[in-house]
Amino acid sequence: MLSLHRGRRALRALPPCLLLLGAAACSRRAAPAPAPVTRPADTAAVPAISRTRTVTLPLGEDRVTVSGRSDQRVEVVVEGKRSMTLAFALPSVDEFTDSAARLANRRRLRRERPNLKRALVDEPGGDGGALSLSRRVNGRVLTYRLFFADNAGGGFPITVSPAEARAVVQAMREAADAVRPPAPKPARRRPARRGTAPKAAPKTTPKAAPTAPAKTPAKSPPKGARGTKE
Repeated sequence: MLSLHRGRRALRALPPCLLLLGAAACSRRAAPAPAPVTRPADTAAVPAISRTRTVTLPLGEDRVTVSGRSDQRVEVVVEGKRSMTLAFALPSVDEFTDSAARLANRRRLRRERPNLKRALVDEPGGDGGALSLSRRVNGRVLTYRLFFADNAGGGFPITVSPAEARAVVQAMREAADAVRPPAPKPARRRPARRGTAPKAAPKTTPKAAPTAPAKTPAKSPPKGARGTKE
């Protein structure tokens, strides 16, 4: 009991500011921790992109893989000394494959002058990468090159043969056809119900116009009867 009275006296001797600080510290320790805030998960998850009609073509020391994607894009992946991945929209692929096929199937003429022709396809947006197929004639030398460019301004060429150029173009065309949405079918006309269709008018044949009777020439009297009298 003596120690209890001494403790009470000591507490009364303390200044009131220390008592307030101690009470605040005890209240902080006793207060429960706030529950963590949980946010609802996004219900609209981004669907995964699937690939189909994948074709891998070895081009010298490099390798080009062409595939059609489920988001209606044609993906071209280059692996080798340098790597790059490009994705093109279907309308752009159609225009590129048509012009590139004409270049790849064109043979060098005997007296063809030096020239350079190119088919180009860009990624959607205008500021992405690009792919081009060039055909250069310099004297008797015919050269085909695929040039891959990214949006950073860099790029690299790959020299290919005419057969390899045609293989790349054909792979891109088949990949585009594999992921192309089907064309809408024309709407069918419902047949008319019985009794509702209007009756067809009876066919009438036009009447023939009346023809005038043919005139018969008057008979002349015999020659001997002209000068005779009764």
